[in-house]
Amino acid sequence: MPPIDYSKWDKLEVSDSDEEENDRSSYKPPPFQPSGSGASPSQPAPGFNADGPDASAWAQGLSKEDRREWLCDCYRLRMDDLYQWGGGQLRGCMNFEGTVTSVAAEFLLFAKLVVLAKALPKEGEWDWPSFLAKAAGMVGYAFEKSDANERWGGENVFAVVTGGRSLRYTGEIVYGSSIQDPDESLEELILPSVEKVFSDYGSPGISDTPEARKACEDVGGWEAWRVFYDTLAANPGPNISGGP
Repeated sequence: MPPIDYSKWDKLEVSDSDEEENDRSSYKPPPFQPSGSGASPSQPAPGFNADGPDASAWAQGLSKEDRREWLCDCYRLRMDDLYQWGGGQLRGCMNFEGTVTSVAAEFLLFAKLVVLAKALPKEGEWDWPSFLAKAAGMVGYAFEKSDANERWGGENVFAVVTGGRSLRYTGEIVYGSSIQDPDESLEELILPSVEKVFSDYGSPGISDTPEARKACEDVGGWEAWRVFYDTLAANPGPNISGGP
């Protein structure tokens, strides 16, 4: 097999302009560092391992508190992008007729996809109750790219090429696709278990059934999600106006 040509990455210009929106659907991250970086085909670039993207690399260098906020912002920016660039999809707090239950369900779906993608820091470094306590005060508020630039000093999906982190890139890893080239198969796989916990078709709030408790086992447990729901319901934020 001929050697891989990494030279095409040598002159890559990382821009933080809106041109990113038009280009990132075709972006495929390189498996290793560009030539001249000292890397070899056996040495993955930052954010990658021998099997491809390291879904948890975003957490490197962040404090525990910042990790919780960053992952919440990853979710919130994805919801905004679905509206702005995904054909006007109204999901999460971007659905102004949404309920506390529907927003909680959307976030539970995200959390379970994060686990499926192995996008959390290594075992023992993630505190679900603390994460959900943080999220309850955030998921009811919209968050767009300008907010990401202000909070995190920039947001560009191509940043992973140079060893940086990107909210959007992690979102694509978690959901299994980009906004421009959507694939909802992973969401459809998880949705039945989410509906056992939160469903607008039944009574609002979190269901207390054996099935609901089992569905929460891999994301911190039912009690943590009950507290999350109750906290969100007490202060849902301006973007949730459809009741419980």
